[in-house]
Amino acid sequence: LYRRSRTTFISKGGAYHPTLNTSPRTLSSLALLESVIEYSPMDREYLWAASDRIQRNHEDYLFQLRGLISNLFHEQNHRILWQLLPNAPKKRDSMRRYLNFAESLVVALDMALSDQLSPSLRSLFHLSGVIYDKGLDSDQLKKSFQSSKRNYRNYLQACAYSTFLLLEHYEPDEILKATQVRFDAESPIGTWAAKRSLRLDAEFVKKTNPFWQFKNWKEASERLQAKPGTHLELSDDPMNPLIHYLWAEKWFALMGL
Repeated sequence: LYRRSRTTFISKGGAYHPTLNTSPRTLSSLALLESVIEYSPMDREYLWAASDRIQRNHEDYLFQLRGLISNLFHEQNHRILWQLLPNAPKKRDSMRRYLNFAESLVVALDMALSDQLSPSLRSLFHLSGVIYDKGLDSDQLKKSFQSSKRNYRNYLQACAYSTFLLLEHYEPDEILKATQVRFDAESPIGTWAAKRSLRLDAEFVKKTNPFWQFKNWKEASERLQAKPGTHLELSDDPMNPLIHYLWAEKWFALMGL
């Protein structure tokens, strides 16, 4: 999945630029809309801090280094998605739903990437800030999806839906019930997905994401209207997510899921 994302990003004109870049700048600026992704080449510093006989005793330094990490997988998927989705809407409430929908699709891919990693790798990558999601709750749950690509796609659909509701600031019990109603007909896919989505970092949900939108929504709307065609208007009714579902299908198909 990582290889497919990277190849797709580059094929659509994306590029990378090594420079000093911090997580706060990545998460607060309009860099998210640029085709070039800036990143801090941190591997040598990380390896030294973790393996040096003296330095490795200073665990706080490793966590300080996380502030220089940007999640390239997450960042490049946003850029791919801007080209896939129709133009952004002009009204503020519509733009909020558009941005939260895009974020929910990218978060669903964060989940899918961690699901493809071994438990030891996803733990290491999550702790170091390279990936955002810890993976499925159990290997048994993971095995339940291996026999059916469609079942796993349905699960990712449920993850994207429940994440969207979370970013829209619905209450946890409302998210759980709504996702169960939509996806739990034959198996508890919606229940699993909602519980996983609710693990999303609360600081991001309550502060980082709303602040970025408050600060940048107008310019983002203007810059995401460059394509010919109509604007993507999403329903304000969370129980009427047909447009969400259809575009999520296109997204997961593009990424080979």
